[in-house]
Amino acid sequence: MPDNFQISGQEPQASKQRDYFSEALQTAQQVRSTLEPVQVSSSFAERLRAQLDANVENAREMMVVQEERKNKRQWMLAGTSGFVYLIALAYLSYRLTKRLSRRIFFWRKDKANDAVVIDGEVVVEESEA
Repeated sequence: MPDNFQISGQEPQASKQRDYFSEALQTAQQVRSTLEPVQVSSSFAERLRAQLDANVENAREMMVVQEERKNKRQWMLAGTSGFVYLIALAYLSYRLTKRLSRRIFFWRKDKANDAVVIDGEVVVEESEA
């Protein structure tokens, strides 16, 4: 099957990219063959090397700064998540303790007649007047 076989009127993407790449290589070879070699001055090479070294140093510094920011964000997220978790745990503990205390002790005070109910039996206490 040839590379530029057409399926439903469209050429496959891979062959298009290969064609463009081979055309670009051919053009580059033609340009290279027509140009004369150029001698680079030593001062230009030194300046270029210094600029490239400076770019590398700047890139390293930026990577370190970005890594520190990333670590700071991760710690802030972990701290915030831990705080929210503790608040939720405290709230759930409060609710669970409140519910269990009602079920375990079986008592409540009736405000209308100052009666105390213990295990389903009503014990009336005289009000302190």
